[in-house]
Amino acid sequence: LLRFALPTAGQILVDGEGLGNIPSAIWRKQIAWVPQQPVIFQGTIAENIALGKPLASLVEIQAAARLASLDQRIAALPSGYNTVLGEFGARLSGGELQRLVLARAFLMDAPLLVLDEPSGHLDPASEELLEEAVHRLCAGRTVLIIAHRLPTVYRADQILVLAHGRIVESGKHPALVAAKGVYARLVDVYGGNRA
Repeated sequence: LLRFALPTAGQILVDGEGLGNIPSAIWRKQIAWVPQQPVIFQGTIAENIALGKPLASLVEIQAAARLASLDQRIAALPSGYNTVLGEFGARLSGGELQRLVLARAFLMDAPLLVLDEPSGHLDPASEELLEEAVHRLCAGRTVLIIAHRLPTVYRADQILVLAHGRIVESGKHPALVAAKGVYARLVDVYGGNRA
């Protein structure tokens, strides 16, 4: 889907067009990706947020950080948005780095959003802030969330449950719980039926 590789079997269609027929540069402007492990580059916080939109103004970058619940933390740093981050973002926590990558996605404002385990490896406080930011980011766009942690998908319009490489169930959270199938067992194991 991200065009790092094309399928070896079957095909991915976008509005009836094979993904392989769409130029990569055009496709990548239509998609924002939030990876499981935040990718941070040597540069300032502002430059890291603006990665997908390098000509963004500071006002746009600040608005994206605010939507990602990161603006107050950045303001508390001595150099603010000009704070230089190393490749691993040593000045920020794991949750803050994940929200920085979300700010990138807010700034890109792409119609398709891919979230790969956005709340993996976070403490509860960071997870809550991230969940709120993800909810804001999902509004008005098509979102594909890859998740093992069920709270990440409770609000989804459509949940696809995979087992052994195949879709075994689909539907909304309440319907899947009521069906008492694979998803319901996962909810039981996770510890509750949150709506």
